[in-house]
Order: sequence, then C-alpha cells, then structure tokens
Amino acid sequence: MAVSGINGAIGLAIESAFCSVPLSGATAPFVAGSAVTNPMRFSAVEPGNGISGEPILDLKPEIDGMVEQRRITLLGKQYKGDISLRADSENLYYPLLGIFGRDIQTTVQSQDANHSPAMFKHVMSPARSVPSFTVEEQMGDGANGRLTSGAVVEEVTLDFGDIVTAVVAVVAHRQIPNSYPDAGGVYRSVFFGTVPAVLPLQMGGDGVKTVVQNPSPSFIDVQGGSSGNGPLVFAGLGYGAQIAGGFLSIDGTVVPVQLLPGTRVVLKRTVDSRQVAGSGYDPGAVLCAEFTVSGRLVCLYQDMSLPAAELGFSQCAMNLRLTGATVGTSGVAASVELWLPHVKLQRAPVPHAAGAIVINADFVAMFDAVSGRSVQVTVVNSLDASQLAGAATGNGPGGPGGWIAS
Repeated sequence: MAVSGINGAIGLAIESAFCSVPLSGATAPFVAGSAVTNPMRFSAVEPGNGISGEPILDLKPEIDGMVEQRRITLLGKQYKGDISLRADSENLYYPLLGIFGRDIQTTVQSQDANHSPAMFKHVMSPARSVPSFTVEEQMGDGANGRLTSGAVVEEVTLDFGDIVTAVVAVVAHRQIPNSYPDAGGVYRSVFFGTVPAVLPLQMGGDGVKTVVQNPSPSFIDVQGGSSGNGPLVFAGLGYGAQIAGGFLSIDGTVVPVQLLPGTRVVLKRTVDSRQVAGSGYDPGAVLCAEFTVSGRLVCLYQDMSLPAAELGFSQCAMNLRLTGATVGTSGVAASVELWLPHVKLQRAPVPHAAGAIVINADFVAMFDAVSGRSVQVTVVNSLDASQLAGAATGNGPGGPGGWIAS
C-alpha cells in the first residue's frame, strides 16, 4: 500500500571514531547512539532528498552507441544528500558543530530549584578539523529507514524567512541498506529498519552485532511560545552584541538597515566527496582549512549606503540575532546569533520599482585580522556539550570522530 504525505525524522550522533557507529543497549539488537557521550538527537525534517546512495559506474559505450551490460563496472559508491529542517537553537547545534568543528561552551544559567533546565552558550568559529556523524533517517510511517556512518557536513544554508530554515548538505562514507562483505568475504544484503540487521564491519560492526532503528525517538525541537511554535521566526530577529545599535556597519559606522525576509547565509567547507564516500577514501580530505561564507542581504531602500559600500570596497560587518521562546523555567530564551566581522558586497542593485524598493545585496565574508575569524555563531540552548564524544576537558583529538570543545 502506498504511503504519502508523511514527513520523516532524522537523528545525528557524533562518532568517537570515523565511520564507527556508536551503539547503546545491553543486548542485541542495539540502537545507534550513546546517551551520554554520543547521544542521537532527532529532528523533524521537511520533505527533501535525504542521504541517498549512488553507484559510480564505468560505462563503456559500444560503437553503435549502445551499452553492453557486462562492460559496466562498479567503481564505488557515494552517499550525498540534503537535510532540510525548521531551525531552532537545539536542532541547529549538530549541523553547526559539523561545519565549524569547534565549540567554546559557557554556562548561562545553572539548574536549581527555580530554574530548569540548565542553559548553555556555545560560541562556534571555523576550525581546521570537523567531527563525523552517524545519521539515522526514519521514513514515512517509521517502519523503514537508513543508517549512514562517516557523515561530514559540507554546507549549511540559513534562510531568514518568516520561519528560519536550514538546509544541511552532507557527504558520508557508508550506508545501510546496501550490500557488504561478511567475515567470509561473501556479499550479503542488509536492511536497517524495524527488523534487526547485522551491522557491517565497514561501519564498526564485528559481524555479529545486530542493529535496529530507534523505536521511539525523542525530538529536540524547542517548545512553542509567543515567538512561534518552536522554530525561530523572523519576528524574533534583532541585532546582536557585536555591533552596538544595528544589524550592519560600514567602515565601523552603523548604518540604518530595515531587513526583510529573504536574507540568506551560506557556510561551506570544501570536502572531496570522492575521497570521503564510496570504496576509497582519505579521512584527511576533510581536515581542510578552506572555509567560505557567502549570502544575500535583503532590505528596504533607505539611502545609497549599500551601493556606495559596494563600489568603495568598504569593510562591512553584519550581526543578526534570532531570539525564540523562553526554555522551561530557566528564564533564558533560546537564541542564535550570527556575526560576520568582515564582509564585502559583490552587488547591491537599486531597482526602479513601482512599489517598495528592495535591495538584494550579495556578499562574501573575509577573514578578519582583528577578531581572528570570518564568522562566529553563538547558540544558546539546553545542551551540555562537555561530554560529547568523550571530550570532557576540551582536549579532544579533533578531526573525524573527535572535536575540540574549547
């Protein structure tokens, strides 16, 4: 029977070792994730592609243009995809950690008799290494799903619309369902869903352990409130603490800007998907320093400050802060703050319009020598990240399967 119109769910867990699925449970079948060090955090996802497996084929055309089947060679497989979700400070944490690779955590409000839960501030900026994730996708009615290991975040796009959305692009190394050789070298089909399946050796299994998808995932979306039903909304947009008095500064002077829905920021890390995914890979390919930030600033026309800044190659700075509902009885609101200390405008057209004049200014971010970064994102949520992947003191190994907490 066909099933339609049902959203899916997706969970992520940090891996302690690249492409090795963290498991919990006393006996088989196990589930992906470990409650303390490698928690599997689920989010509801918008309809999208997910992480799909694609074979890499060597096709030899015949002289007459036809393809002879026995000449098609399987060279490898790659697993790439996009995850789309309505963003809040809880479900954004793992994607942002995946693209930045570094989190400096401080306590905003400790838990006591009058405040619950405890609230933490996470300051993230680009690092030279990133963690890898195990990703569990649950499809439709939840009876079927995919388990993917060695997933590295390649790009995070934040769209500041009426409801803030995030699109997370990932590249992974292994996935169930697929076929993998067992201990005897025999390829066997495996299936990840409600029926237990053997965890392949290539995903950290021992050829005996069986896994099943999490039966009742707990979702991490923040509670609803007056600012919206969980996700961050454009109505909660204000300027942050890095630029006093406004969203935008030009050559150190704050300029009046009335932002509109449609502003976008794209965070991208260069990852060679052919090296990370499929049969051959080099984990060092994701230990890259190349990090780019670009986007679009959509605002009402006020004056010619933006076109002048574009033509003058001025140094601009952006500071956007999204505030959501107060979490529990902590007295602290969930929030995400984006700071770009050195921005160059690529274009800032002023159209002749019959109605309101809207400027769509494209920009790129540069490394700022004073602050020592090109972008900084500050997240306030209820997640204590000090124990993630065992990096309790912050001196973790970094790279795939580990990260630097402070």
